[in-house]
Amino acid sequence: MIGIILNILHLILLFSPIIIYFIPKNKIKNLLKYYFLILILIPIHWVFFNDQCIFTYITMKAGSLQEATTTSQFSEIWLKWLYQPIMNIISWNWDSKGLNKMVNLHWAINLILVWYYIFFK
Repeated sequence: MIGIILNILHLILLFSPIIIYFIPKNKIKNLLKYYFLILILIPIHWVFFNDQCIFTYITMKAGSLQEATTTSQFSEIWLKWLYQPIMNIISWNWDSKGLNKMVNLHWAINLILVWYYIFFK
């Protein structure tokens, strides 16, 4: 059960930079600085959990995330529908190295979206 909740939170967090564009800025203005801080710290903390997000690590320990063929278990299982077509266009292989590039590309886009929302919207 905890694994399902964490996977849902994981997905919401990954796509929240798009979701915030549908929320009036005055409703979340005071929270934006904390939200941005959390987002920029996410990729930084992976090094402490063997290149995994803390959500992935806890979900795996809870037994709610099946084994994957790459080191990005969550992305391989939950985001293949999004990542694989993009990786095919860019000609990245579906392996740990290619998926790591795709995850970092996704986070770069997320950070740019939030940065633009904070400073220009």
